[in-house]
Amino acid sequence: MGNVEFEEASRLANAMKEALFVWVYEGGISVDHFGDRVQWVVLLVLILLQLTCKKNPTGPEVTANVQLSVDYVTCTEVWLKLGFSDAPAGGEYRITRDGATVLSGTITGSSAVLYDTTAQASKNYTYTAYWLSSGQVKQISPSLSVTTLDSTSHDYNWRVFYFGGAASSYLMDVSIVSDTNIWAGGAIYEFDSTGVVDPYIYNAAHWNGKSWEERRVYISGTLGLSPILAIYALNATDVWTGGTEPLHWNGTNWIRYDLTGITRGHAQKIWGTDSSNIFMVQDINGSIVHYDGRAWQEIPRVTMLPIQDILGWIDPQSDNENVVALASDQSADVGVAVLQMNNASAVPLNNSGLPPVVRSIWSADGKLYYVCGDGIYRSRSLDSGWQKNTFQTPNFTERVRGNSAVDFFVVGDFGFIGHYNGSTFREYDGQELPRFTGIYGSVDVKGGTVVAVGASADGRPRIADSESRSP
Repeated sequence: MGNVEFEEASRLANAMKEALFVWVYEGGISVDHFGDRVQWVVLLVLILLQLTCKKNPTGPEVTANVQLSVDYVTCTEVWLKLGFSDAPAGGEYRITRDGATVLSGTITGSSAVLYDTTAQASKNYTYTAYWLSSGQVKQISPSLSVTTLDSTSHDYNWRVFYFGGAASSYLMDVSIVSDTNIWAGGAIYEFDSTGVVDPYIYNAAHWNGKSWEERRVYISGTLGLSPILAIYALNATDVWTGGTEPLHWNGTNWIRYDLTGITRGHAQKIWGTDSSNIFMVQDINGSIVHYDGRAWQEIPRVTMLPIQDILGWIDPQSDNENVVALASDQSADVGVAVLQMNNASAVPLNNSGLPPVVRSIWSADGKLYYVCGDGIYRSRSLDSGWQKNTFQTPNFTERVRGNSAVDFFVVGDFGFIGHYNGSTFREYDGQELPRFTGIYGSVDVKGGTVVAVGASADGRPRIADSESRSP
């Protein structure tokens, strides 16, 4: 019996004792027999309360041995880490949300990450974990309060810009420094003053905050011009481009790097953290090259598939760099590869669930990963394989980029642009952003600024840019 029940028994016993005294003196019962009667009555009260305690036990204890914490939160998912400081030798777990069971299973170790996928945006929930043995609750975790993220806005002000007027022009890639400093790369052909196609292309376009300007990025020391196929701007004085060879803008000059004897092919994508840590992927035979501030070096190839995309991030907890690449042959059904950079090597990862033709990989923080191409796929871990996402697009998609797992864009064929806000996926169409026969091949996102680049079937490059109408 607990303290509460004992105190209640004592209170009732004393009350009965007082009542019996009244009964004795008012009813004329002999005082000689009173003590015996009181003892019997008190004994009966205690027996009844003991039976009540057995029927209504105080229950299992809340203990620090059962640990429940938040691993990750989106609008519609809560990742919970369940752990035991003294791991039970078997049994089951149960997770409740606001008193209702949402997750349950068998305990197989000292810790596990569990996924509540039925949450709603901008809601506060209280989670509790239970350890059970043979169906009986043994221990309970302290309650955990979690608030899901709010959905981001679908509302953007879109504008479309056209370039070129001669021959087959296109824009292949875009990178945002700020809302007043944006670079796009490709090949833009214009007519000269005599009405003849100018043989010197514009291979870049730059946004200065007021207008887009066509630019010619020359190889330093020569008049050579070649299409820019990949562009990555770290800041205003640290811009990298790739085509047949990499170029670097250092704030004063464009510097050319000769990769003869190191690799060949054309750049597909560039990513890096600073001018002494740059990765560039090629469209031929699985080539990935890295620049350490002094020299370029090719990472040993682990696939012969063309590398389509590369992306990295810094883990906020460990401060470690994470870099992943995606390889796929766009013209043949010959497989797909997901690679992770590990020092000076590339390590193949789980690609189960992915189709053979994919184009882009992205993650904001190394928790949720997305791949687009022939469908949109996602993974909670690079070791666990891929699942087709709940929302899909009507067309092949070329690039996925965003701010977070609740705020990202996908672009692709026939002028497709779509946005996921954490709860719903919206395709922009109609007068707001007309579809066209052509392609948006790349997109970049920074804060409320979004820029997609591509070309229409008539050979005119186009840029769709936008600013968010609400935070």
